[in-house]
Amino acid sequence: MYRDIAALSDVGPTRVPDPFLIPPSSEPLSRSAINIRLRAYALESFGSLENVHAVVGSYFQTIHQRATIVHRPNFLKCLPTILVSATADYVTLCLCMQLLLQQPVANSRGMQSSLYANVKSTLGLLEALNYQSLEVVQSRLLCVFYEMGHGILPAASISLATCSKVARSMNLNKINAAPDVLEEERKRTWWMLLNLDRFLSVISGDPMLCTRDPNIDDTYPIDDDLWLQDVAPLPSTASATARTSYDVRVGQLARECQASQLAGKVIRHVFDPTPDTCFQEQEALQLERTLMALMPLLIEEELQFGNYCSAFGICAKYVHVGGDDPALWGGTLMIGSALFVLHDSMGHNGTGGSDDRALDAMEPLSHRITQFATRLFGTGQDLNYGTFSPYVPLSLYQAAVVQIRLWMRSGDAAYSENLLALKHILQFHSRRWMVARVYLRALDDDEPLLIPHELGNRDVLWNVNSEVGVNEQRFQT
Repeated sequence: MYRDIAALSDVGPTRVPDPFLIPPSSEPLSRSAINIRLRAYALESFGSLENVHAVVGSYFQTIHQRATIVHRPNFLKCLPTILVSATADYVTLCLCMQLLLQQPVANSRGMQSSLYANVKSTLGLLEALNYQSLEVVQSRLLCVFYEMGHGILPAASISLATCSKVARSMNLNKINAAPDVLEEERKRTWWMLLNLDRFLSVISGDPMLCTRDPNIDDTYPIDDDLWLQDVAPLPSTASATARTSYDVRVGQLARECQASQLAGKVIRHVFDPTPDTCFQEQEALQLERTLMALMPLLIEEELQFGNYCSAFGICAKYVHVGGDDPALWGGTLMIGSALFVLHDSMGHNGTGGSDDRALDAMEPLSHRITQFATRLFGTGQDLNYGTFSPYVPLSLYQAAVVQIRLWMRSGDAAYSENLLALKHILQFHSRRWMVARVYLRALDDDEPLLIPHELGNRDVLWNVNSEVGVNEQRFQT
């Protein structure tokens, strides 16, 4: 649909001007001067206003579905002025959308492209000029999303910590009731930050979160479709809270919030345990029961509606009607990761049993993820890689690690076949997210860890073309 997306989004040598070599001067920088400079840079980076519209259109059709924090109708109202009168924070948000469309190419060793470096410099420039706006926070979050998905660590955690401070300075953490679409956008931005905080903590094994746990009466984001209808005022009954039962259907981001709250409890339990072994054992069992109670619900809803892929991957996510669309399978997966981590810790610290007991507990989850992934991603043909969630590769990797351990314990060839299937599906994801290549390399270790905490230091060279065919380096739209 968008004819120049490949040229605009692929990582490689491109003519990218550097607008940040500002000549030394005793005069303070002015916002108006930076606005002009960034608009000029946007023209060089995008090439034309037509290309700006193409990139933004592709963003909203693809990765926006994994991070629904920008209100599309309001955002598009300002787009025609991006090269004429737009402010630096709005231009930066457009550049971050362009950045998120970048995808790995064959033999890429990393995703620190020239555009990525310039976006990071732009964010620092806005910070120096004390820009505090919703667009700044959203830009930083999209940058975190990019870093997380491409395994640029610990940069992702550092970026998120800065983002949380900016968001708190704007009181985004204090928004509860959202009577209109703007307040709802601010609330959704804060919740997205909170969710990314917990997912990155699972990856890093660091219990020090940048965001506080929500209160029991804090309201979740409303359903995406209702929000985009631009209804004013928003219905007060549309938002669920932490008190809402898991069997009540909620929106995609709301389900992800439920999952991340449970993941936060697992993070503290596993990575910051109390010295009271009795309490640890009781809490582990309670967390296990809660997570396992949510899993069947998410699986059933995923099969019926295709709605909860990221939540299943965080713990397990909610997306929309079309249950067999693999692009939507990102939420059924932060509960899966949390369960893997919890069971692994129970086996290693003696809480609840031995290593064999933990492995036995992880086997059904690993098997279910293998079945789901095989069903949804199949042979890799006709997949819309642009909508793949960066949450998913971790759960696929963890399921593969469990299959390796089961295979080593029993020698059953079925586990070897499952492992090969999961590796093949990770190779599909490596076309979109570099972190999937990191996990593939980690699976070649003698005894791969359930969470490869040193993944940010790995050499991730992986020739995708030799494994899964030619990468078209283009989003299907």
